Amino acid sequence: DCLCCKNYTRAFLHSTATKETIASQLLTIHNIAYTQRLTREMHEAILDGSFGDYVLNYMDVMYPKGDAPKWACDALMYAGIDVRNKRLLEDDEMPTDPSPY
Repeated sequence: DCLCCKNYTRAFLHSTATKETIASQLLTIHNIAYTQRLTREMHEAILDGSFGDYVLNYMDVMYPKGDAPKWACDALMYAGIDVRNKRLLEDDEMPTDPSPY
């Protein structure tokens, strides 16, 4: 997917990050490819009815120590996805009163 990942090592990117202007362009290419892949995966999960499971897996991979940001966990709870307990909520468990921020 990502031309940057295919053609450059992390070591090279790290060594050029503060010295070469190309580093910011490569990082932009990488970020766009990552965002496109993430969006494509989410779209497929929505279409096949597995979005909740997709989110639980994504959060588990991104935060393996269970240290996902509180704001993200709170927002997902209102979407019926309980990240802290790694489960999807039933209709009668859905929160109705948003917590103040």
